[in-house]
Amino acid sequence: MTQPKILIVDDEENVRKALSRWFEASGFEVDVAADGASAVSMCQGNQYNAVTMDYEMPQMNGRDAIRAIKEVQPLLPIIILTGYFDTGMESMEYEACLVLYKPVGMRELEDEVRRLMATVQDSA
Repeated sequence: MTQPKILIVDDEENVRKALSRWFEASGFEVDVAADGASAVSMCQGNQYNAVTMDYEMPQMNGRDAIRAIKEVQPLLPIIILTGYFDTGMESMEYEACLVLYKPVGMRELEDEVRRLMATVQDSA
């Protein structure tokens, strides 16, 4: 079986590094992006099994990035990781698959990523 591939999108370098280390240690191939525009570009040229997406970022926020990514890879599971509680976030649940609020435990995040990957795989 091939290694699952995940894209980690966050404008904070320490978050990207921490998530990268965790997922690499858990057997994932990891790519990172510092903003939504970079994430969209990376999704146009790569196939990912999942994406973690910060919501508030410069240049292109998570909402706009998710919409653009879903045009390219409509079934790609995307988990929004955010520190902002926004009542509009519920509308993103369907589009993004899941919204988790920071701080989130690494084990919980990995479990959700694997669960969503399995759900997409089962429906394919």
